[in-house]
Amino acid sequence: MKDRLLPYLPALLLALFAGYSGTFVGGATAAGAMVGHLALGLTVFGFAARAGSPLDPLALGKSGRYLPVALAISALASLFASPVPRAGRAGIVVAVLLALSVPVVARAFAAERERATVAVSVVVALVAAYASIAWGVGVSARPSLPLGHHGLLAAWLVLLLPLALLPAVVKPTGRTGRWSVGIGIGAGLLGVLALVASRSAAGLAAGGIEAGVAALWVRDRRARRVLVFATLALALALAPRGLSILSGSDPSAAARQVYLKAGLSGWSERTVLGWGPGATPWTIARFLVPIPGANPPGEAVGELHALPLTVGYELGGAGLILALGLVFAFGRERLREERAAPDPLRRAGLLGLLGGAVVALASGAWSVTALAVAALLAGGAAIAPGLAETAVPRRGAVALSRAAALAALLLLAPLDFAHWSYDRAIGTDRARSIAALDAAVAADPSFGLYRARRAAYRARDPKVDAEEALRAAQAAGDVAPLWLLAGELGIDAHRPWSGAALDRACRAAPFDGLAPWLRLRAEPAPADAASVAARALLAEPLLLQAIDGPGGGELRRAAVARIERLSGVEPGWRRALVLAAAREPAAEREVSFLTFGAETPDGSFSLHWFRRLPWGAYLGGVGIRSGAEKRSEIPAATRLPTTSAELFGAADCRLGDLRQPVEITRH
Repeated sequence: MKDRLLPYLPALLLALFAGYSGTFVGGATAAGAMVGHLALGLTVFGFAARAGSPLDPLALGKSGRYLPVALAISALASLFASPVPRAGRAGIVVAVLLALSVPVVARAFAAERERATVAVSVVVALVAAYASIAWGVGVSARPSLPLGHHGLLAAWLVLLLPLALLPAVVKPTGRTGRWSVGIGIGAGLLGVLALVASRSAAGLAAGGIEAGVAALWVRDRRARRVLVFATLALALALAPRGLSILSGSDPSAAARQVYLKAGLSGWSERTVLGWGPGATPWTIARFLVPIPGANPPGEAVGELHALPLTVGYELGGAGLILALGLVFAFGRERLREERAAPDPLRRAGLLGLLGGAVVALASGAWSVTALAVAALLAGGAAIAPGLAETAVPRRGAVALSRAAALAALLLLAPLDFAHWSYDRAIGTDRARSIAALDAAVAADPSFGLYRARRAAYRARDPKVDAEEALRAAQAAGDVAPLWLLAGELGIDAHRPWSGAALDRACRAAPFDGLAPWLRLRAEPAPADAASVAARALLAEPLLLQAIDGPGGGELRRAAVARIERLSGVEPGWRRALVLAAAREPAAEREVSFLTFGAETPDGSFSLHWFRRLPWGAYLGGVGIRSGAEKRSEIPAATRLPTTSAELFGAADCRLGDLRQPVEITRH
């Protein structure tokens, strides 16, 4: 049974993770995560007797076999030194399972390469067709489904397109029939269509490089012409985006500059061991210096958009050097094998990994495990031709692989149970939700989101909820909504640390207006209340209609007067705010809310920072007069590219000091 299933194992893993367990949203569900963990664990445990050595899963040979172990030790050291160790605990265990699955996938390709590659082609064709159809009927703005984002889909395609095309370029021997050629051609055409339609600059560049390198490898003139044509076509498709990036008019490129500077700044503080595996979304806010007009208020930055930078930030210089050494050793060993015995399967795997490396320069979203599994298949395909067909792992190696798989599943079990309890708490009645969150906190006490959700119910003594919210925020590092919740509950419970919590929220989300507004009520009182109120109004003019806080009186007038004299803000915007403040407050007695921690599928802090499903309920908010948002025509100053970022650069909730008179320029 195992021998019959083995050739189809790569395609089954690919379909599972690309269709459900490894997608951006599916991987955030408890069911998706648990099924994915179980699939990887069973792959290692069930097929260990057909895999290579667990001590050298990437077949690096004598000179490189210790690099994976050294990298694992470095990652563990970084984890123990991390200020947020929970962020990477599950990721390290899953990475071990992925590494141990590489030799299994390699053996699957080696055992029956035609069936294995045709099955992979079918999966790639189905995913590309689904993405294109969903885009064509208007479900998504670009081809992105089922992975959840056009950049993720593009990265997935460039990793797998060389393998998917293999049945079309390698003559079948009769086992799979000539229909395999049509499947390969169809998969290639559908994949390229979806890649071009995605308009991902990194994906198009990676695809063009793959086609160009493949043109140098092939000997058939007709195939070479096709590859050269594909290279030119992808280059032309990339040209408009490339020109916008070079001209400085591309908003995504401007935002990436902010992420780059933040990553380098954070790395410089912990050069050797970094901030810990998975720590980027939980800690990067302290280093971000957002640009008005380029970075929206409340932006959830889940990754640095560059894998090498992410590795350096999270694992430090030691981890980055070991990771680059591992990549070099893998490539060197495969190229040595290729020179000795050329093989199209190895070349397809290497081309996919080359494309993945190019995409990795512009994306760090590899916690989405569909990409990791796609890289796993490409790596296994590159290793497969060098495997000896008669090689049988020693019993000790098999036992070690199985023991590692069982240990990994046992380590993941309480985390998965807590995740499942969290999902159970969504969309149910209050009592059941609280009970489910209590179970999640008990099983995984260091995961801050669970404690924060529990505290947000405000169902216990105010002091208890406030302290729990503070613990949640501390465990999560620099996640602004959790510090906002802690500050708000601290105000209600009269905790002396409420002001410090809200100052932390202001540093984590400089463009947010609710944190400085709440800071006006926190303990101890701010030294310059007018400055704090002015910052709140710059970030959220609707607070002029707030029910509580400085909605009227001397403090409100002082804040507006401070804004009226500010440089670094457009004069027209200042005049509009002054006129709005001079009008009488709305007469409506009904209250609506400016909320924090409110989530949508497109803007969920739970999804981006914690890889957990969003909730329908928000964490907290400030009451404003009903209908105020409809009457206001003043945008937040933070949305204007002419606003100075220095106004929001203070270490607390006050206005930042402009070092010199600011010349209004457009970013």
